Amino acid sequence: MLVNVLFELRVIGTTTHINFFESHKPSYLRFLQQSLLGLCLGLNSLFASASEVVYNPNTNEQWSINDWLELANKQNSVLSQTGYLLLGEEHNNPVHAQLFQKIASSPFFAERQPNIVLQMLLESRRQDAESTIPAKWNKAIYQPILDSFDKASLEGASLNRSELKQLRTRSISTLTMIPQFKTIAKIQPVVIDNINQDIRATRSAINDQETIQQLTRVYLGKDAKMAFELFTSIQSSTQSNPLGILFADNYHVRKDRGVPIHLALLQHLPHRLQISEQHLDDTQYKQVTVVAMRAISLQAAQQQRKALAEQADYIILTAEHSAGAGH
Repeated sequence: MLVNVLFELRVIGTTTHINFFESHKPSYLRFLQQSLLGLCLGLNSLFASASEVVYNPNTNEQWSINDWLELANKQNSVLSQTGYLLLGEEHNNPVHAQLFQKIASSPFFAERQPNIVLQMLLESRRQDAESTIPAKWNKAIYQPILDSFDKASLEGASLNRSELKQLRTRSISTLTMIPQFKTIAKIQPVVIDNINQDIRATRSAINDQETIQQLTRVYLGKDAKMAFELFTSIQSSTQSNPLGILFADNYHVRKDRGVPIHLALLQHLPHRLQISEQHLDDTQYKQVTVVAMRAISLQAAQQQRKALAEQADYIILTAEHSAGAGH
């Protein structure tokens, strides 16, 4: 059997890469792949937080990751008042997955016992956590997140087959009958048009209008479900200062496109979500903070400052990484 395998180990700042190219991969090579990736992720921890810069595109301020996390301990700071913390990543970037763990488990956030919603996890997580990470996500990168937190605090927000079918076959107006998709019909047309244009730009080979509309509804459905899971987890929390944390693709946490818009709608429309009466008094608006992790330089971020300010409150700048396409 012809086997063509190329291993590449490269540590740049905080980023470690292993690329495998094979025509056929026996079981011992799969074992070696996972072992080497685990080793490299361990090496990454030695460099963690050494070069990451947290950048505020609104104020042009900069912090180290540790100094930025200290802001959460300061009364009346943005982080201390956050009810929903949305952390965006570049798909299959191991550094971003590690930073998520660092942030979510930092003392200030950990003591609030947050409810954590993961885009890369299906709802049936409690049956077999490892098998419920969809194939589009690298399990070696995301499984450590599941292993690091109490499973009772984790909620999956990946669309299941039934939900995907509904989004592809039903109109936006009829999706309002499905609780997790109720906000879709309330999204402003300009936002839907922008998502539609983004899909056209990234999938130029698709010319069929109906397919574009289906993909747009799926994107809206992903955002709506993630927001719904966050919102309902907060509504059912027994904590005095509840916190919901989302880990998802950068595109889905954008303030001008994604989950933040759905959260704003949910916080003003609790009675339409069939939430039990005992929780209706907990509808005070909770602040949403968006943090996007991007493998770009500070100079590039400053050049894109206006656009980034429309998308996120903070940008965590990391070393460049060959990340996969987002979902």
